[in-house]
Amino acid sequence: MSRTETLSLDFDLMPPEAVDCMGCLDRVQERLRLLQGVSEVSVDSDRRRIRLGVEGDVGQVAERARRVMSDVASGFGHEAFRIGGMDCPGCAKEIESGLGKVSGILSCSVDFPTARMRVEFDKSVVDTSNIKREVRQLGFTANSVFSADAETPVWEIATLVIGAALFASAVAVPGPEWVKVSLYCASGLVSGWRMLYTGILSIFKLNFTMNALMTVAIIGAAAIREWPEAALVAWLFALGNVLQSRANRRTRSALKELMDAAPQVARVRVNGVTEVRAVSEIAPGEIVEVLPFEQIPLDGEVIEGSSTINNASLTGESEPQFAGTGSKVLAGGMNENGLLHIRVDRKFSDTTFARTLDLIERGQSSRSPQQAMIDRFSAVYTPTVITIAFAFALITGLSGYRPWNEALHQAFWLLMVACPCALILSTPVAVVSAIGGASKFGALIRGGAYLEALSRAKNWIFDKTGTLTHARLEVEGAALADGVDEKEALNLAFALASSSGHPISRAIARFCESKGASRAAIDNVTEQAAQGISADFNGKQIRLGSAAFTGAETVEAKAAHLSADGMTIATFFLSEKPKVGSREAIAYLESEGIDLTLLSGDSSATVASTADQLGIRERHSDLLPDEKAEIAERLSNAGGVVMVGDGINDVAALQRSNVAVAMGAAGSEPAIEAADIVVLNDDIASLRKLHNLSKRYRSVVSQNITFSLLTKAGLVIIGVATGPLPFWIAVAGDMGVSLLVTANAMRLRR
Repeated sequence: MSRTETLSLDFDLMPPEAVDCMGCLDRVQERLRLLQGVSEVSVDSDRRRIRLGVEGDVGQVAERARRVMSDVASGFGHEAFRIGGMDCPGCAKEIESGLGKVSGILSCSVDFPTARMRVEFDKSVVDTSNIKREVRQLGFTANSVFSADAETPVWEIATLVIGAALFASAVAVPGPEWVKVSLYCASGLVSGWRMLYTGILSIFKLNFTMNALMTVAIIGAAAIREWPEAALVAWLFALGNVLQSRANRRTRSALKELMDAAPQVARVRVNGVTEVRAVSEIAPGEIVEVLPFEQIPLDGEVIEGSSTINNASLTGESEPQFAGTGSKVLAGGMNENGLLHIRVDRKFSDTTFARTLDLIERGQSSRSPQQAMIDRFSAVYTPTVITIAFAFALITGLSGYRPWNEALHQAFWLLMVACPCALILSTPVAVVSAIGGASKFGALIRGGAYLEALSRAKNWIFDKTGTLTHARLEVEGAALADGVDEKEALNLAFALASSSGHPISRAIARFCESKGASRAAIDNVTEQAAQGISADFNGKQIRLGSAAFTGAETVEAKAAHLSADGMTIATFFLSEKPKVGSREAIAYLESEGIDLTLLSGDSSATVASTADQLGIRERHSDLLPDEKAEIAERLSNAGGVVMVGDGINDVAALQRSNVAVAMGAAGSEPAIEAADIVVLNDDIASLRKLHNLSKRYRSVVSQNITFSLLTKAGLVIIGVATGPLPFWIAVAGDMGVSLLVTANAMRLRR
C-alpha cells in the first residue's frame, strides 16, 4: 500500500477575485479530485492555499494541479460594474434576473445602495462588452466600478421640464377633449418613458418590481379615463427617482471623494526616459516619478528624493509625514514638495488605496440581520398588497358596493404602494452613510452587522503594545549611583548605546542625546545577543545591559544598567508611553458601562504600570496568543466582545471576537484581511468616534424601519377604508417616505 503525502499549494496562479469566488474554488477542487494519484482535496480556512493527499509522484501531481488552477483562473472571469439608472431595490433584482438567463453568465449579484454589480462568467461564451450590452437592453447602464456616480443626465432633467410643460398646457389650454388627452399622454410618456419601458419588460417576465407596479397602475388609470392622474403620477414618479438618485449619490459621497482621488496615470522611468502610462499598466519593480503637488500613483518605496506626504484622503490623518530614501509610501497620498522616485511594490488593484475602495464597497453591500428580516417581510408584503388590491376591486365591483370605476381606482391606488421601497432602503442607506462617515476619520468597516455588534458589545479587550501604547520604547528616567558624575555616565551610555541597533539601545541613545551627551571614546566594543554591550574605557570594562550582564543587584522590569568593572553606576528605566488620547478613550468607554480588559504577553509589572496609567482595572499578563484567544472567546459568550489589536500578532484573538478592530493598519494586508474594522491612521480617538457612530447607526435604523412600516400600513389602510383618493397622494407618500428615510440616514455621514 502506497504512503499518502500532503501537498500544499498556494493560490498564486489564481487572481484574488477567483480565490474569493466559491464557484471557482469548487471547480478547482472537483477537477483536482479527478487527477490520478489525488486521494483528498481541501482548502485552508483562510483560502491562501489548497492541500492535496497524494499517493505517488508528488512532483508530477503538483505540476498537473498548478495547470488545473491556471486553467480555471484563465477560463472564468470575475468583474465588478457600477450600474446606472436604478430607481429602487426592485431594479437590482430585475438585473439579476435578466443576466441570470444569459448563456455564459454563472452568477450575478447587484447591490442597489452602492449601485455595484458583481458577475462571474465563462470567458469562452461572453465578455464584458456582452454583459454591458445585456444591461443596456434591460434599461440600465454598466461602467467600471472605479468610475464615480455620474450626475443626473441633462436629458433626464429636460424630460421632466418638458413633461411638466405638457401637463400645464393640458390643464390651462382650452380645447377639445382629444387635445387635452393627447397632451396628458405626451406628458406621461415623455417624463415616465424609462419607468414604462422597464416596467413593461418586468411585467412580461412576471417580475413585480416598483416600475412594473407603477406601469400597471398608470395604464389602469388611463383605461378608466383618469388621464390627468395617470400623467401626474408618471411625472411625480420620475421626479421622485431623480431626487432619490441624487440622495443616493450623496450617501456614497465619501466613496466618490476617494474615487476622485484615485490616480489615473503615472510617469514611468524606462532607461532614463520618462513615459506616461495608466496606473493599471504599471508592474511591480518599475520606477515611477512623482512631482511636487502630485499624487502617489502606486504603493512603493522611495529610492531617491525626499518630501512630505499627506495621506488625508486615505487615512484621515491631516498631518503630513516625512518620506525619504527607504520610506514606504501609499497610493493616493499627496506629494507636497520634493521630487520623488519610487520603486513600485504592487500593481494598482492590490494597493492599499484600491483595497480600501473595495473594502468600503463590500462593507456597504454586506447584509445586516435587520436587512434579512426586511427581505423576508418584503417577500410577503408585495404579493399580499397586490392580492388585496385585486380582491378589493372584484369584491366591491361585483357586489355593487362601489362603482367599477371607483373600485378599480382604489385597486390601482393600492398597487402604487405595493412595493416596500422605503422599508427595503431603511437599513442599506444607513450602512452606506455610516461607512462613508467612518472613512472620513480613517476607519474602514466591513458591514452594518459589525456596527450593530459594536453598539451592543458589553466587553472590550485591548492589546497593549502598538495599540494603547507606542511600540517604541522610551527612557522615562535614570538613577545615578552616589558620587557618579551625570555627564560622564551619560556620555558612556551614549557611546555604548549608539553601537547597537537593539530597541533598548536606541531608546537610551535618544535619551542621552536629548540630555546633550556626547560619545565617550571607547574601545573594543562587543555586543552579546539578548544581554548587552561591553567596551573598554580608561582601563575599565564598561557594560550596558541586563542586570545579569552588568552585575546589578536589583532586577527592575524594563530597565537597563550601566556598570564599570561590575559596579552599577546608572540605571535607565524604560517604558512604552501611552498614545495620545488613550486615557480619554478608555474613560469614555467606561462611562458607557463597558467592561475593559488589557491583554499582553509582557510581564505583570509592565502590564500593571500601563493599566494603572490608563485606568483599566482588569488586566492579564504573560499571555500566549492562544490564551488571548481563549479570553476573547469566553467574553464573546458573555455579552459580546470587541477586540482591539494591531491586526497581525493578535489574529487568533481577533477571529474569536464578535468585532475585531485593527489599529494602524495602513499598508498592512494581513490586518485588512483579519479585521472587521480597520483604523488606518492609528488614532486611538477613532474608537470613541466608532462607538458613538455605532449607537447613532442603531438608532437611525430603528427610526427608519418604524417610520417605513407605520407609513406603509397607514397608506394601505387609507386605500381600503376611504373613498377614491388622488393617485398623487400614493406616489407622494411612497416616494416621500423613501426620500425621508434616505435623508435621515445621511445624518450618519457627519
